Amino acid sequence: MTQKTIIIVLLLVLFSLQIYASAAELPEKIQLYKNDFSTSPDDWLTKNPTRYYWDNESKVYHYLSKGGTSGYTTVKIPLIETGFILEFDVTPIATSKNGAFRFGVGTADANTGTGPLVLVSLENTKYGNIFYLSSITDENVKTYTSSSPQDGSYGGTTIRFEDNKSYHIYVRFDPDQGRTTIRVTDPTTNEFIWGFYTDVNGEMKTGLSYLFITSVGDGLTDATAEGSIDNIDCYILDYTGEIAKAMATPIAEIPKNNVYDDVIPTLAPHITPPPLHTEIEPVTVSPKYKPVATNDTEQQTPASPPSLMIPLVSLAAGILCILYRR
Repeated sequence: MTQKTIIIVLLLVLFSLQIYASAAELPEKIQLYKNDFSTSPDDWLTKNPTRYYWDNESKVYHYLSKGGTSGYTTVKIPLIETGFILEFDVTPIATSKNGAFRFGVGTADANTGTGPLVLVSLENTKYGNIFYLSSITDENVKTYTSSSPQDGSYGGTTIRFEDNKSYHIYVRFDPDQGRTTIRVTDPTTNEFIWGFYTDVNGEMKTGLSYLFITSVGDGLTDATAEGSIDNIDCYILDYTGEIAKAMATPIAEIPKNNVYDDVIPTLAPHITPPPLHTEIEPVTVSPKYKPVATNDTEQQTPASPPSLMIPLVSLAAGILCILYRR
């Protein structure tokens, strides 16, 4: 075999190994919930069908949240006991003073005041129309940030949302870093609008099993927020295969506690919402430090497994050098 042939074979082997290593490093996407509302979402439950409903004409899910009504709409998802990513598009149409659109992952009662909870809000506050990201742990410890430096740990320029404009929102909970991250972009151009993060001071493992739009906990009766939500995508990135294996393993029946398992999926107005946990007051804790504001947020992608390509390339380079010297 000539030196030229040996070199060609080595290059082909290296190329094949690179393809294999790249494929092996891609995480598995475990889908928890996905809906583009192209058809009626029969799995969503609400006791307020005139305010939360599927818009057949626009193919989106309409919301009209009113303070003081404890209204909400919810859909059950697999229990999350690890980190997750939630993406969705939201278009606020009319957000009155003190009105708020609130969407997130939590428990069956859709209460914004008790954990575990990861919640995104678009609120009309004294600082204007502001984006919020908040977390409440199993221990009922709350942390939050907003797009106003006057409210929360964010220290950059105030970023305000506008009614009648769509936003794509990406939220990630990373339990290893103890952090939730938010990134807001234009859904058409993918242009970055705002992003930041907040620390999570505790665990969230006891009930992240519902997605919901909610006004539970909003006490101002004149406050309203109307708009639509679309393209919901909630998932887990599994780099090791252990999460998928654990989710496939049968577990003991979880005792029912304010869960809709026995409720037929219907929009019948007679459905009674679960009792609120108003006796528990969350404790708000400021983040441990106040980082310098940036124009973007890091992707917070978990580190990939170490690649074998570095030692293989070094070995191949050494062999090539020896062959050429001959």
